[in-house]
Amino acid sequence: MSSHSWSANICGRKLWYFVPAGKENLFIVKGNLVEDIRPHKDLWHEANLMILVQNPGEIVFVPANWYHQVHNLEDTISINHNSINASNVYLVYAFLCRRLMDVKKEIGHLSNLFTKEEMIEQEQVVLGADARLNMPRLRRLLEMVIVDRSNSSMAACYVCCHHVDPVDCMKNSKCLERFATYCRCADKESVCCEGFMQSFELSVAISLLNKMTEDGY
Repeated sequence: MSSHSWSANICGRKLWYFVPAGKENLFIVKGNLVEDIRPHKDLWHEANLMILVQNPGEIVFVPANWYHQVHNLEDTISINHNSINASNVYLVYAFLCRRLMDVKKEIGHLSNLFTKEEMIEQEQVVLGADARLNMPRLRRLLEMVIVDRSNSSMAACYVCCHHVDPVDCMKNSKCLERFATYCRCADKESVCCEGFMQSFELSVAISLLNKMTEDGY
């Protein structure tokens, strides 16, 4: 779903293989991603593959769209969580758009059984069952974020002197460097970092909600 995720080991050890976003295409054979990348060691260097052993008590963060393969080295219990935030919500929307196109192709032959409005509703129902998220749910999430951040004591939109859309900032190295300066709090409460994150989340939520409206969602 293009969400971020983390995995916390309670006990046991895991062996992880990570491939940066986009590099997983190197492991596509006959149109499909291989089930196991271990036999394809000749591609590891080009794919910038990373290997990690996770021990008990350690947490592994998996960035959105990073291909990962994990193997239990012994009996293991772990807690896993997926998350969406300002850094990947546009990726989630792009994923939903792609999956919605797939859904339309799969159930398009049923269009004569429904009105246009009913068909659109059914597409979202199937999308939600497939991806655990659909356009109406994503809209509600964005609306909730906007209300919450707008009512915060730190309420403010993030404004960049170089970009109108905050999403463009995430693609710019200078903006990313500037982001880092906002998150160097010396106090335990990290007020500066929290203020920056809330303002950026508010701006990104507004930006994506406007785009979804323009796209008809």
